[in-house]
Parts: sequence; C-alpha cells; structure tokens
Amino acid sequence: SDQKTIRPDFSIYESSTPYPQTAVKFLGVQHFNGKPIAHFAVWPIQYVPSQKKLLFNRHLEIDYTTETAERQGVQPYLPSDQAVVTSLIRQQNTGNHIQTKFALPDPTDAIDPELLASGLIDRYVIITTDALKTSFEALADWKTQRGVPTVIRTLEWIRQNFNGVDDAERMRNFIRWSYHKRGTRYVLLGGDTEVIPTRMIFTGKFSFAADYYFADLDGSWNANQNDLFGQAKDEVESYPEVYVARIPVSNAQEVMRFTQKLFHYEKLDSLQNPDFPTNVLYFAANLQKVNDGRDLITKNIDPMINPSFKRTMLTQSANIGSDVNVALNALNQSYGLIFSEGHGIYYTYRPGAPGSDLYNYHLAELTTPDAGIWYMASCYTNDITKRCFGEDYILSQKGGGVSYIGNSSWEYPFSGVYLEKEFFNLAFNKGYYHLSEAHYLSRLPYLGYLNFEGPSRIIVFSTIVLGDPEMPVWTASVKNFKVNHQLATDRTKQLLEVNVTVDDSLHSPVEQAVVVLYKKGAIYKIQRTDALGTVKFDVTGINLTDVHLTVSKHNFRPWEDQIDLTPDNGFAARLTGFRFEQTQGNGNNQAEPGEQFNLYLTWENTGSIPIRQEAAITAKNQSPFYRLNNTNFYLENDLQPGDSVTVGPFQCTIGTNIPADTTLAIPVELTNLADQTVSEKIEFNVFVPRLIIARQSWETIVTGDSTSKGNEIRITPTIQNVGHGMATDIQAQLFSNDSLLEIVNGSLNMNALAPNENKSFDNAFVVRNRGNLEERQLQVIFHDHSGLQWTFPVEFKDPNPPSGLLFRTDNERGILLSWAPDSEAHILGYNIFRTENLQKPFTKITPQPVPLAGYFIDSQIQNGQTYYYTIQTVDSSGNASDFSDTLRAWSALPYQNGFPIRPNVKAIGSEVSGVTCFDFDGDGKKELIASGGNGQLHVYDDQGNLLFHTEGLQGDLTYPAVGNVVGNAQKEIVISSFKEGQDENNIYV
Repeated sequence: SDQKTIRPDFSIYESSTPYPQTAVKFLGVQHFNGKPIAHFAVWPIQYVPSQKKLLFNRHLEIDYTTETAERQGVQPYLPSDQAVVTSLIRQQNTGNHIQTKFALPDPTDAIDPELLASGLIDRYVIITTDALKTSFEALADWKTQRGVPTVIRTLEWIRQNFNGVDDAERMRNFIRWSYHKRGTRYVLLGGDTEVIPTRMIFTGKFSFAADYYFADLDGSWNANQNDLFGQAKDEVESYPEVYVARIPVSNAQEVMRFTQKLFHYEKLDSLQNPDFPTNVLYFAANLQKVNDGRDLITKNIDPMINPSFKRTMLTQSANIGSDVNVALNALNQSYGLIFSEGHGIYYTYRPGAPGSDLYNYHLAELTTPDAGIWYMASCYTNDITKRCFGEDYILSQKGGGVSYIGNSSWEYPFSGVYLEKEFFNLAFNKGYYHLSEAHYLSRLPYLGYLNFEGPSRIIVFSTIVLGDPEMPVWTASVKNFKVNHQLATDRTKQLLEVNVTVDDSLHSPVEQAVVVLYKKGAIYKIQRTDALGTVKFDVTGINLTDVHLTVSKHNFRPWEDQIDLTPDNGFAARLTGFRFEQTQGNGNNQAEPGEQFNLYLTWENTGSIPIRQEAAITAKNQSPFYRLNNTNFYLENDLQPGDSVTVGPFQCTIGTNIPADTTLAIPVELTNLADQTVSEKIEFNVFVPRLIIARQSWETIVTGDSTSKGNEIRITPTIQNVGHGMATDIQAQLFSNDSLLEIVNGSLNMNALAPNENKSFDNAFVVRNRGNLEERQLQVIFHDHSGLQWTFPVEFKDPNPPSGLLFRTDNERGILLSWAPDSEAHILGYNIFRTENLQKPFTKITPQPVPLAGYFIDSQIQNGQTYYYTIQTVDSSGNASDFSDTLRAWSALPYQNGFPIRPNVKAIGSEVSGVTCFDFDGDGKKELIASGGNGQLHVYDDQGNLLFHTEGLQGDLTYPAVGNVVGNAQKEIVISSFKEGQDENNIYV
C-alpha cells in the first residue's frame, strides 16, 4: 500500500534529443603515485526516444587542454613508484596518447634489494599503541628477516609528530609522510577500532567503516570540509598508494595468538592437512534463485584458481540445507582458501537455508588445524565497528583463520563478484600474490564508477582486509629449498656464498630467491639469486655470531638458519658510533640545510689480529644533500683487538633545497693494509623549517598626495615556524600585478625564527592603494638560507566566522565538533577555544590552527561534563575572523564498571544487540535488560523469567541504559534506535 507507480516522463520519452546528450563527459582529475590522471565517461551508444532509435558511435575523438594543477598529488619516495603511472597510457610516435587495457603497477617485490637494505626504506609499517608495541616486535623482526624492512610506530608517537583533526587523520598524514619519505608500501593497523581507529565514510544515507581511507593518500577525503568523509563531493581520488590490512586485537595475548597463526601460515611448519594450502572450499547459498550463488562461483571465481588445487563445493541445495553442522565441519578442516556467496550480518553468516546460520560463538569453538584465508561475499560480516563475524574468525583461540576479507556494509553479489574475480586473477595469474596488494589493485578497474553516490562506492570502499597486508596467497604446490652456504676468501675479500636449489631429485637452481643476512642492530644485507641460484655477500671484516640467514620465494617454504661470520684471517672491525660537532650554523645541535659539521667516527677492532698503522678510514660523497670536504683519514697507531679509536674530523656541509625533513646516510669504510674493507654507514636526520603567516596588522596613512597617488598602507606580517628546523636569513618579498597598487617598500628581513616561534618583522611593507583595499591582489614570498620558499596571498578582508556549529559525543574519542567552513577565503585553519564556565574566559586549545577542516575532536575532556566552544577562522594571511556563536556541548557519561555486558550470543538469541544488568526492585538480584533488532526490548529476572517486553519499536535498538530521567523515585530504561539509511532515528524511555 506504500508503493506508488512512477509514470514515464513524456518530456524525455517524446524528446528528439539523444540520451545521454553527449557521448563523452569529463569526470575530473585524480592522482596515482603523484601523477594526475584525467577520467572520462564514454557512451558508445545513445538513444533517441521519439524515434526509438539507437545511435552507435563508431569513433570518438576527445580534445582537451591542460593547465597548472591547483594541488599536487602525494609524491612517492621510490623512482619505480613514480614511473608506474606511465604504463597506464601508451604514447604513439605522433605524440597522441591512446588508452590500452588498464595496466597495473609493478609488483611490490620489484625493488632493488640493496635499496631495501640501505636503512632508508620502511617498506612495512605497523601502527599500534605503546601498550601493544612490544607484542608486535616478533612480527616486525620476521618481516625484516624475510627481506621486508619493518618498523613499528605507535599512535602516541604519531600524535606528537603529526597534525590532524582526529587520530585517523593524524595516522593518514603519517602514512603519507612515510610513503613519500620512506618508501612505505604495506601498512598494518595493529588493533581493533577501539585501539586503532578507522574512518567512517558516507555515501547517500549509508555510513560504514573504510580502512581504504589509509590506502588512498591524495586529497583529504573531505573536500567540503564538513564532518562527513568520503562522499562523492569530497573528491576522493580512490587510487591506492599503499596496501593496508588490520589485525583486530585488543591485548597482547591476541597479538601473540595471531602472530603464531601467521607464522604457521607463512612458514608452513607442522601442517596437519597434507592438502594445505593448495585446497579451496566454496560455500554457495541461493541468493535470489536456486544455485545462483554456485553459478557466480563456478563462472567467475573458480576459473581463476590454479586447476591443480583440490576443490570442495558446498551448496545450499545439494549439501547444506538447514544444517549448521555441514559448514561447521568444513570450517574445522584445513583449507588454504575459502570463498563464500551468501547472506549475513555482523554477528552471523548463512551458508544455506534458514537454520544453517553460523554465529560468532560458533567461531570461538572452531578447532581448525591450519589457518587459511576466507574471502566472504556477504553483507556486514566485516563491520569492524562491532565485534563482527570476521573479527571472531581471526581471533578464534583454537581454530579459525589467518585472514578474513569481507564487507563492513552491503554486499552487491552480482556486481561485486567482478572485483572478487579480479582479486583471484591478480593473485593466481598476474603475480600480485601479496594479500592486500591483490585486494587494492582489484579495485582499479572499478574506479571510473565512483563519481556519484551509490552502490559502486560501497562495493569498492567497504571491503576490509583483516590479516597481514604482506602475507602471501599460496597459488601453487609448495616446494622446498636446498641451501648450501660457505665462507670463501679471495685476495682482498671474504665472501659468504649461498647456493639455492629445489629440494628434489633434479636440484634445479632457484632464480630470484630473496636471501637475507640479518642480525638486529648489527647487519642487514639482501640479495636475489642469479640464474645459477647463487648470491655472494661481502662479509669482509665482520665478526658476528648467531646471524639469521633466510631464503624465501613465493610458493616455496621459507628456509632459515643461524650462522657465524668469523674472519678466517683474524681481520674484523665495526663502526660503534659517530658524533657531529657544529662549526657553522645556528648552534641548536641538529643538522639543518646549509650548516657545517665536523664528523668523528669511532671504530672497534673486533678481530683477533691488530689493524696496522696507516689503515684507511673513508667517508663517501653519495648524495646531493651533503658534501664532504675531506674523505680520508689513516690510523696513526696500530689498533689492537678489542680496542677502539675515534678518527676525524671529516668536514661535512649539509646541502640546501632539501624540501622536507629527511634522513641522510653516509657510507664509511675501514680498509687495512691488505686492501680488505669493512663497509658501514651512518644515518642522521636533517630538519627543515616551514613558515606560515600567523597574523598580520595593517594601517592606512592618509598623505597629502593621497588623492592622486592613493592612500599609503603599511602591512606588518607576523610569521611562525611550524617546521622542525630553524629558519635563518629570512627574506620576504611583496609582488602584485594590480594596476591600482604601487609597492613602495616590498622587501623585509628577519635574522632567525626557531621551531614553534612566531615573530613580527621590525619594519613594514608599504604600498599605495587607489581602490577598494579588500579587492586588491597581493602575494608575499618568504625564503631563507635553506633554499625553500613559501608563497601566500595577502588578504585585507577578515574571513567569515564558522557557522552551523554542531557536536556529538563519543566515549572513546571525546567531543566531536563540526561546522560549515568558509569556502571563499584562502583558509589556513581554525582556532578552537573552550571554557567550562561562561563566567570564565575561553582558552585556546589548539596550538596551531586546525588545518583545512570543518571537523575537530576534543579528546582532552572529562566524562559527564559540560563545555562551551567558540571557533575562529584563520586565513593564509593570518587574519582571524570574529568568534563564532558559542556552542554548549557535553561529554559522554562515564562508563560504569562492567557496562555494557556483551554476553555470548548463544545464551540469549541471535537478535540481541546489547544487555544491561540493574536491580530494579532492590532485592539484591539484578534484572537483565536485553535489546535487539526489529524494535524488541525484553527484561528478565535472574532466573531467566520474562518480566516485561515490548515489540515493534521503530528501528534496531542499541545498548540500553538505566537512569532517573523523570526525576521521581523510579528508574527508567533509556534506549535509542537506528535504521541504516533513515534520516530520523528515535530515543525511547
């Protein structure tokens, strides 16, 4: 009865205008690995309604004009990453460009191993908390040992070093920096969303968690600067620069349990099932008609899988029916891969007919011997904002899996299957076998469909990877290595020669195997085997025990051993330290552009024979960002075994035009009289300034000739250094092409500005103005000794204060403020002010303006308190607006001890959303309040007897609370409801 018929619009159906009116539409420019890509929608077919005629466009020609970009995409660190986009377009000799089939970037393994071992690359980054950092060290060490240099960065450290409106944006800004400066490709979010946040994004009336936010690093995902991220109008670029996954852990025990599963999967030790990991399990429910789930799998997924894999297909019609035990028994077997088509919600998945439902508690009871990867095509089973089905599969204590890929929102099986097909195609047939690499690259063919709100955005963004981003998908029968290694000596070098063959009757050499020498803090060398399966490491002068020697290659079981590197002739040395002494610069004891230092190196004789007088100590010039004026010193005396010596000074000058904080490495060597050389390197950080206009003051001077020449305007800028390096010899230059302006004094100078310092120039710019001052166009350029420069417009009109201030509370994060930003001015950011009492003055709580956002989270608050806020807009000239209207806000009530109680779903029923205990009648025994989906609220006594219930409340109910709402002697139950996609939700008392 609520349905209405939509009649044809005769203005369209009788029109003689083709639909669509144009065969080509420009969709905008997006960035990938720092390069711009223009997107066009092309309609080969148009329809003329009045004639009922189809037009087929056999040939389309696009004319386009380029212009200077308003903003640049994030730039990658590695040249190989910078070049990948050029493979997307093939250029003809005529200069024209034609689009071929969408090409892919090189696999992440295609990187120079010497660069990986240089100490300048953080290929894999784990983001977790201080509390969990130690628990992740075993994983970081294993990845590094396998040739993937890995670092751990904590949320607490990120908060101290990167700005953002909230922790999610701070994390993303760090990942941008790490991609740009440290060559990062893999990011592991080490914690559940209460530990390491996700980003909630919005499309249409739907919101969902999207870890994709941390993979696509261009733009802000919030171009309109409100508190709704990821909308079509937010100009989301969508191209993934890094590959992200999450481990939904909350404590050290869960980290250890997952790490053990991952090691078991990657090392393939003590396998219980001889078919693992080269076997696949399919669950196929009836989605809309009989066997349509099966048909999706057999037509799209199964052809991508290696034909030698052992297959098991369980369908609703032929195998599962309404029996939950069919799926449970299969999950307790060991499968390398599982793929499912079916229905689900965050706490359950239905592989067959009603009655076959698997719930979270089933996953806790699994006893799977060998943990594999489950790819789930089902709604909401990976809604990581809740304790969802996918999380419990990963965290199952005695079984479950090592990875789960699924949706945090809706799944559209008949469209999404093409992305799922591409995932398996990439992993099995294209060489992109790392888990998150295959996942994110499988999105690329679909990105042209994301310019409008709707299912396409949900399909691409809501699929979340739980597991390890770099872990391999095993795609063929796993082979074993046979490894031989020996130390050999030629005239001047000691070499470790490693030979790798297949451990079978043929012993064929293994080419391109990754061989790693690693001892934490002592040695890190990576090579790939040649056509003969051989690598040779120069280990001259190295005297170490218990060094990890690791060999790995896709579809081979990793090989590990510990070896001793002992010099056969007794010669060994190591660099134990270095120090800088500044000879020219600002004296703040850190390296900055243009400064000069004396460098001293300390070497220890770790061998058994003396290193003779006249042995050479060398430092090398290998970067444009530093210069060594002298590169050699010689030992003045013999260096006895166990003794150390400090040599120097090497005179080092830091270069200029270093665009951002960076790490420099200087290779150093010790060569004895027998021409045997020990090679080491030193690394140090270089810090650069970054200037902004903090504020500006100006005054108008009316002169005697103002009628003819205009009024004289004196402009005094105050600048702030928001970088980590000191700015010295600061020059400011004013420019204008405005015919109504005359620059009288356009140059200012300042000696120095320390990090976080702000200071006004001693003098003022002077201009003559013959028009409306607010309409004048001026620019100022600042530059300093480092060679950097910063350009800002000079505005004479204060920006508008923010309007539309709103707030909402969040127990974990604090008070979330949002406002409508000023879209007309060149905005630097927003100053946030707060007070707890309107009788007291407001205090500024943001040291620097919150950049380019209409969104801020105040986490430095107490629960259960009222706060008042006002906000200023600050433009890039440092002008501050009037204060906004005052917003009264309050924080969430503090958590009560033991609230909320999350019972085992099996004990209550599948429709339970939350449970609260409270003693209503004062008998010392608490009653149980259970809320659920479809508007159900039940109250039970301590024996499980139903005391009260109500049905039919609108929406799905959340966790109930108890409080004195009315003000009388009785307590009331308070509960809110929601329905995904509805604008209006409810609160019931």
